[in-house]
Amino acid sequence: MQMQDNMENSQDIDKDSFEELGFDDFGHEIGAIMLAVKELSEKSESEKKKYIGDLKKQKTDMSYAVLGFLYLTGAEIEESLSKAAYYFHKGERKGNVFCIYCLAKMYLEGIGLAKNPKKAFKRYKIAAATEHSVAMCKMAELCLCDENFDFKLLEGYFWANEGLKLGYDKCSYFFDLICRGGGKEKDLKKRFKAYEDFAQGNYAVDICGLASLYADGRGCEKDIEKAVKLYKKAGRKGLAYAYNELGLIYAGGKGLEVDNKKAMEYFVKAESLGYVPAIVNQGHMYHEGLGVWFDDKKALECYEKGAGKNYAPGFFFAARMYRKGEGVPADLQKARKYFEKAADLGFTDAYTDVAETYMDERDFQNAIKWYKKGADVGNPVSLNSLGVRYYEGEGVPRDYKKAFELFSKAAEQNYPPSFYALAVMYCDGVYVKKDIPKSIELLKKAADLGDKESEEFLQELLEDEKEGTNK
Repeated sequence: MQMQDNMENSQDIDKDSFEELGFDDFGHEIGAIMLAVKELSEKSESEKKKYIGDLKKQKTDMSYAVLGFLYLTGAEIEESLSKAAYYFHKGERKGNVFCIYCLAKMYLEGIGLAKNPKKAFKRYKIAAATEHSVAMCKMAELCLCDENFDFKLLEGYFWANEGLKLGYDKCSYFFDLICRGGGKEKDLKKRFKAYEDFAQGNYAVDICGLASLYADGRGCEKDIEKAVKLYKKAGRKGLAYAYNELGLIYAGGKGLEVDNKKAMEYFVKAESLGYVPAIVNQGHMYHEGLGVWFDDKKALECYEKGAGKNYAPGFFFAARMYRKGEGVPADLQKARKYFEKAADLGFTDAYTDVAETYMDERDFQNAIKWYKKGADVGNPVSLNSLGVRYYEGEGVPRDYKKAFELFSKAAEQNYPPSFYALAVMYCDGVYVKKDIPKSIELLKKAADLGDKESEEFLQELLEDEKEGTNK
């Protein structure tokens, strides 16, 4: 792996480039490197050699950091991973944390150095201990998610918490991970034991993680009542996520009697503690009339309130209401704008919806463009929708091979409509050899996932098979 692959050329090195590489917490070094790249870009080859020579003569921790990064990325000079490691080691000996962090990355990923997770972990920990939030976030990742290291729940929580204290929002991912009872430990019983031990510390987030495991029966016998008790305890300690989970439990039952009124109360509590998803969940309750009077205007208010906090699902569900004219006059342009914003924020289902707004206008060119965007990031809805376009020859030349490939990719993600589409192709012998047993197999998968249309088609095929009419 070469880190220069993250940049098209040295002229593109800016603060965003450093963030992509995970170096966005080193302001002094970033400034020095950007200045060096700018000055080098204006020099001839002979002048560049002199410039690099002068940097080497300085023998300061900062000059070593700059040299190491230039050689690492090949920015305005010939890339040399061995020289990068050499200068980073020199900077490390002078205590430069940027150099230490870069070496950690090189050891972890085997970039110019023999892969050595232990040496990487040691250096990330040193960088984190100097209050560099990006290193703290990396330590949380190594402790909680990286297969190269033992599952260290308490230490992972510590570093995520320290990073959040410094305002590094990316650490919130690991907080959410713990709240969900997640982590790299694949042995669920061992993971449960780790959370059970961790919960003895009486922190809200670890109590919530244990509740999540009980709620799903991961590594333990499922016990929804115990999960509820633990979620309530975490909520009383001020963890908004726990109240939101209680809302979801009471809205869906999950072994308890459905109580939509209580669910709504917990969503409101979660919102009062600043949990944005709970605002959108309230919108769902108003939209469906669950626990409250049906009120699409209030639903839209909730969705737009979530959107106002830059929460992708808020944009997405508000967009759907504008598209359908629910609680507000239909406004296709505003719907499209909101769908695009949701997609920009990483809500991949929105790609298909943007495409559908263009389909509403029979603008096939733009529709196909957006279907492809979603398909490129592996979204099953987009893959399936694009497959339908190729199957029907709508907006693109009819191509059963491409349709089959797209349906297959979506089916790999257990997307029921794609199982159905493939079943139709096997049933009719389109692109593939007619194979009724294969069609039945696919329909059973979709039916097991709750797809009613597949269930009906399955019954038809089974009856035909029983009567001997399938050929």
